[in-house]
Amino acid sequence: MSLLAVEKLCVSIAGQPLVHGISMSVERGRCTAIIGESGSGKSLSLSALLGLAPGVVATAQRACFDQRVELLANPEARRALLARQIGWVSQEPMSALNPFKTVAAQITEAYRGAQPPRQRAAQLLAEVGIRDPQQRLDDYPHQFSGGMRQRVAIAMALVNDPALLICDEPTTALDVTVQAQILALLRQLQQQRGLGLILVSHDLAVVAAVADRVHVMRNGEFVDSGTPAQLFGEPAHPYTASLVAALPQPQQRRTAAPTPLLCATQLQVWRGSGRRARAVVDGVTLSVARGEIVGLVGESGSGKSTLGRALLGLLPVAAGTIQFAGQRLEANAVTAAQRAALQLVFQDPLASLNPRYSVYQTLAEPLQLHSRQPQPLAQQVRRLAADVELPERLLQRRPSQLSGGQRQRAAIARALACQPQLLVADEAVSALDLSVQADILRLLQKLVREQQLAVLFISHDLAVVRAIADRVAVMCDGQLVEQGDTATLWNAPRHPYSQKLLGAVLSVPS
Repeated sequence: MSLLAVEKLCVSIAGQPLVHGISMSVERGRCTAIIGESGSGKSLSLSALLGLAPGVVATAQRACFDQRVELLANPEARRALLARQIGWVSQEPMSALNPFKTVAAQITEAYRGAQPPRQRAAQLLAEVGIRDPQQRLDDYPHQFSGGMRQRVAIAMALVNDPALLICDEPTTALDVTVQAQILALLRQLQQQRGLGLILVSHDLAVVAAVADRVHVMRNGEFVDSGTPAQLFGEPAHPYTASLVAALPQPQQRRTAAPTPLLCATQLQVWRGSGRRARAVVDGVTLSVARGEIVGLVGESGSGKSTLGRALLGLLPVAAGTIQFAGQRLEANAVTAAQRAALQLVFQDPLASLNPRYSVYQTLAEPLQLHSRQPQPLAQQVRRLAADVELPERLLQRRPSQLSGGQRQRAAIARALACQPQLLVADEAVSALDLSVQADILRLLQKLVREQQLAVLFISHDLAVVRAIADRVAVMCDGQLVEQGDTATLWNAPRHPYSQKLLGAVLSVPS
């Protein structure tokens, strides 16, 4: 018996059709997943179905919940269902949670049960795996880690014992260990509560681990459907096959130059002052050579990004030394030549690019400051765009008018404008779709090969690191606990933390 049955759902905005007649069903205790790239209509379909997308028009031959409520024909009944029978977990809990309210107040805001609200909140926090729930009731969202915030968001969705839980990219930005915990929690809730679950994701490994049935969405249509083993093991549709083919694959390793370009020795970086001061990077020794990609992995809060910024001279170091191209590098004495030679690519290009600048202006600015080339500025900008395979027709567009992959290409081009020797890529592909991610990884490998760049690739996605890195360094609580060539570390990790990380990696059935 279907908990949710949808037939021929169509969604349009301002008369423009965006979703074209999709059909799906969800049963109690089962998980139905929808996969596809950004903009394919995954989240839009569900939010329109539940009346959570203002300005859209949704129609369907049938959209029935529990064989008794037509969701599109009865908005009042649908609102009542959202309060009690349907829970929603959004992709970014920090945006979904109110920073000015305690977690207890937010969990119980829509609570309609007989149990005392604070008791109910503590019960749910315990159920989703938060330690000392009574002590955490009056904490605020910023006092929780990313994984803990996602658990709070799940607790909010469960407060009225819903029959259906919809999770929209619930593990996209999480570390592999936290991701494994959230997926285990969802499976446990399914079994204990008999929950029907809809999972929206572009991560094939996550879907393969949880879903009973999968729908592949492209351009507002379901182009393929089946079990994870059917779809990923023997994909029938070309688009499904292209998604599977875009999964990161281990590559043959390059031989790095024998002399390091950058060498950090016993590096220590402190954060805070007085009694609250602590070492977030502690005794780290790391090197990167020309033509080499070094992967830096570890959980959130382990010190990866702090180390990357310290290596660029953007943060002061309390102890240790950094040598770059044979010269000492210090945060308060970085020369203009060193600053041009050391560049950073951020995780979110939309936040790091000036929204008022066109791509042309974004690339022209560093060229005007640092370029010594005799060619006209416009020619240099076009060549830079060509280097990152960014079409010339996009140069007059602003960041908001570009796709995620195009924005990341523009961000990489801006970093290359200074002709750097070292590039630090901090979670540069974590928010991208599989096919776009594959393009950016291929681009980085091409630049390393052609320009002999040294790259420090920071990521929590171990499959991506395995595909691109020549060597890998594993960071835990501010220290490098293990480092070595990628194949050796993957096949025989020595440190228990490395074993824990690699053991949490999900894979797609072949």
